[in-house]
Amino acid sequence: FEFNSPTPLLAKALSSGYGAYVVSPTTVQANDKEGDLGHEWLQNNEAGSGAYVLTELSPNQQAVLTKSEDWWGWDEHEGYFDKIVFKIVPEQASRRSLIEKGDVDIALNFSPEDWEAMSENPDIVVQLSEGLALEYVVLGDYGPLEDPLVRQALSYAFDYDGYADGIYKGYAPRAVGPFPRNLQCHDPEVFTYETDLEKAKELLEEAGVADGLEIRFWTTAESSDFGQIMQAQLAQIGVDLKIESRETSSYIGTFYGDQEWPERPEMMGWTWWPDYNDPTDWAWVLFHTYASGSGGANAGFYSNERADEIMDLAFTIADEEVLCEL
Repeated sequence: FEFNSPTPLLAKALSSGYGAYVVSPTTVQANDKEGDLGHEWLQNNEAGSGAYVLTELSPNQQAVLTKSEDWWGWDEHEGYFDKIVFKIVPEQASRRSLIEKGDVDIALNFSPEDWEAMSENPDIVVQLSEGLALEYVVLGDYGPLEDPLVRQALSYAFDYDGYADGIYKGYAPRAVGPFPRNLQCHDPEVFTYETDLEKAKELLEEAGVADGLEIRFWTTAESSDFGQIMQAQLAQIGVDLKIESRETSSYIGTFYGDQEWPERPEMMGWTWWPDYNDPTDWAWVLFHTYASGSGGANAGFYSNERADEIMDLAFTIADEEVLCEL
C-alpha cells in the first residue's frame, strides 16, 4: 500500500468487524447495473471469501450460511458448525420464548428485566459486557436551539441517574463526555453535565427564552423512554416537549438527510459505535462539519472550525500521546 500521508489507522480498519468488508471487484463488475457497482445485486447475494457461503436469504425473515469446503482455513480450525441460521425476530417476547424453549442457541437484545429473569434459568447463559456503543440525543444547532445557552439548559435538565437506574436498572452506566468510557483516549475527568433544573432555568432566562417554548423530539417505538423522562423534566422549567413518533424508515431518512429546520426536528435520539477503537473514527462522523446531514451522522449540524481542524489532523497522528492530547 502506498499513501500520500501517514495512515496509522490502516491496520485497525482492515481488522474491523464492521464496515471494512473486502468485496471481489471482479464480481462487482460482472454484476454492475448502470454504474451502481453491483449495489442492487449485492442486496441479496454475497461475494466474499470467508468460511461460509450464503445459501438462502429471505429478507426480514432469515439467512442461512453453509460451510464452504473451499475455505483455506479449515485445516487449522476444527469443530465448527456446518450450517448457521440467522432468524429475524423483531419482538422481544418472541426472542425470549425461542431461547427459553431451546429453539435457538443465541438471542440478542433484551430488557434488564429479561436479563434478570433469564439469569435464573440454569439452561441459559446471560452474558453482559460493556462495549463501545453509546446512546445519545442530538440537539440541533438550529431553530430554537441555535443558541448554545439553550442547548446547555436542556443538558442540565435531563434526569441522567433516573434514566440509567430506572430504564436500564443500573446495567448501563451513564456516559462521561462525548466518547464511550473504553474508547481509546477517553478522558475520565472531562466535563460532564449533572441534573440541575435551577441552572437550566437560569440559562434559559439568560438566553431570553420565555415560558412556553416548544421543542419537538422525534422518536421511534424503540426509543420512547428518553422522551417521556425529558418531557417531565422540561415541564418544570416552562418548556413544552412535543414527542412525535415516526416510522423507522422515515426517521432514518431524516436523520441521515439534508432537510433543514423546521422540516428537521430540534431533538432526535440515536445510538452509535465506532468501526474500530479509535477516537478519530468516532469523532469525525458525529461532529465534523462535513459529516452533517447526508455527509455522515452529524444530524444536529454542529459546526466548529477548531474541532474540524483537530479531527482532520488526527487521522495522520501515529503517536498515541499526541493523539489523546488532541
